[in-house]
Amino acid sequence: MLCKEVENNTGMLLYYSLSVIQKPVFEPQKPVIYASYTYTQNTVLYHATATQEGVYCYTYCYNNPLKFTDPDGEFIFTLAALLIPGAQALLPIAIGADLGWMTGGMRAIKQGETFWYGAWRGAIVGAIGGTLSMVGGGTFVANLTWGAGQGAFTGGLDAAFWDNDVRKGVLFGAASGAVLTTFTSENFKNLVKGEGFYTNNNVFDRMMQGTSKGSYTCDEILDYFSFEGVYNPNLTEKNYPASDYWGATNLETGQILYGNLAFEDYYTLKATNVKELYHSHKILSGFSFEKLPNDLQGLGMDIYLEEIYGYTHAFKQQGLFPNHNLPMKGVELYQSQLDVLGVSYPTYPSRFQWLYKIPRRW
Repeated sequence: MLCKEVENNTGMLLYYSLSVIQKPVFEPQKPVIYASYTYTQNTVLYHATATQEGVYCYTYCYNNPLKFTDPDGEFIFTLAALLIPGAQALLPIAIGADLGWMTGGMRAIKQGETFWYGAWRGAIVGAIGGTLSMVGGGTFVANLTWGAGQGAFTGGLDAAFWDNDVRKGVLFGAASGAVLTTFTSENFKNLVKGEGFYTNNNVFDRMMQGTSKGSYTCDEILDYFSFEGVYNPNLTEKNYPASDYWGATNLETGQILYGNLAFEDYYTLKATNVKELYHSHKILSGFSFEKLPNDLQGLGMDIYLEEIYGYTHAFKQQGLFPNHNLPMKGVELYQSQLDVLGVSYPTYPSRFQWLYKIPRRW
């Protein structure tokens, strides 16, 4: 939807309002986002005015888009994280840095300093906050403790940068971090959905054991957790001959299928979802799956290369699903077969593998 208001003869500013529907790229299991952007001719900028979380009307510029604007009109670090291959995992850090340098710069102007005096301070605090915000998972108490600690650290750091009372900054940051952690936790989301103040893993176990507040089929469990795809215990895809399996993706339609093994526990189901989304999004975006050379096709190994890419992607996302049972080492079977054929393939990172296994929220 595109709307505009033009007042050429009165000297008033020209405003254009653009509303779009967006699908989250890096968290595809979340609902569709409704985003609204407003363009002003005098500043030649588009400003986001609403998101999935609700209207926030120019809070990024202290509700004064005429006085405070983004000097470059870009989220430079966020853009870099989106465009540089392999940097998408750093998106929370990039967003934190961008929000930090813009709000820090505007804060400095309000205090009579130069924009860049506050921009670099805000960027550092924002980047650190974005980094720490990714860490999490496990029990609510653990997440709450981490959130309060993260808030205390960044609050104290921010106060130190701006020559404010560090003690007050720590206390305010800890309180803010605890509140934010509570309201963004999966426990709170499950409470709102009517399944009690439990983790996703707890809710899943209750659903499978039939002790949850509702009676759930496997497809309804997928819908509850916003996992794309359908349950299909009797796989008939010619490229996936296994009698039982974790997950598969239709190479023509991109539809994701889940087998019985995926429902062993919540983390295994999420791991399956993350891996199969990699394949599904490629197909739905018009990209073909990784193929063997023409002279090697039809030997029963056509999907091996694509499967290796999918497992490699899932390997790098393990922090999202700790203690899962997706067979990561199963990729070695595909690799050994391709070795015989002399086909090159990606491998798991050989160094700092522990980094990918640190529990994180996103």
